[in-house]
Amino acid sequence: MKHALNVRAQAAALALVALAAAGAAGTAQAAAVVNPSLPVAGISQQNLAEQWWQWIMRTPEVNNPALDADGAWATVNNDGPVFFLAGNFGGSTTRSITVQGGRPVFFPVLNVFTFETPVPPFFCVGPGLPDPVGCLLADISPSMDGATGLYATLNGQDLLQAFPNYRQTSTALFDLFFPEGNLYGLDPGYIPPAAVSDGYWVALDGLAPGAYTLRFGGTSGSGFNLDMTVNLTVPSPGTLPLVLLSGALAAVVRRHRRTASGTV
Repeated sequence: MKHALNVRAQAAALALVALAAAGAAGTAQAAAVVNPSLPVAGISQQNLAEQWWQWIMRTPEVNNPALDADGAWATVNNDGPVFFLAGNFGGSTTRSITVQGGRPVFFPVLNVFTFETPVPPFFCVGPGLPDPVGCLLADISPSMDGATGLYATLNGQDLLQAFPNYRQTSTALFDLFFPEGNLYGLDPGYIPPAAVSDGYWVALDGLAPGAYTLRFGGTSGSGFNLDMTVNLTVPSPGTLPLVLLSGALAAVVRRHRRTASGTV
């Protein structure tokens, strides 16, 4: 990735990942897709989409879920009431993840975001600029307008048939925090509201104990392609602590380097 004093960074289509591994009991049941216009855990899905980006950006590159090769980093900083699933920077990835039963799951089928750093010259966000949200979205929304081949299935169940529209687009700017060793190589610190996002998202009610295969992806209008397979395990309540401990130990010893820019 290239960085200048004024960075306008776009990251695209980091999509899902949750739940894999260990001792699931019973038969997996059909998933309940939450109406995209309704909140999940009291949070609108538009706001959840923005919180998802904040989650990815505040997590260091060394264990960022978007760079995860197998699912070992899925729970890093993922401690809110909704379990976020991450995708990748393009291409095909298979992950295995475990999540507790009953916890809602939220993931992007295909998505994009952009932000502007608070360093002049300002292009969209700055004193006297009339429509920062519209200005930023003009850069990224065409890639979602032209998206094709969107899919999301869970054990073969089509998750995109229940409702006519799964798109969530920012209506206001949101802020970001970048840690040491962040994805963009920026100086660590807080960036005031100067980011927007756009994309297609799915929210699931908490899943019953069992094993699931989640697949999702598509192609953006700019040609970015995503193909994700996530092997999800929802263990019986008594087996969850052991599963999470084994996942945490695996994450400690793993390292990963970025090989794609993730921009569209």
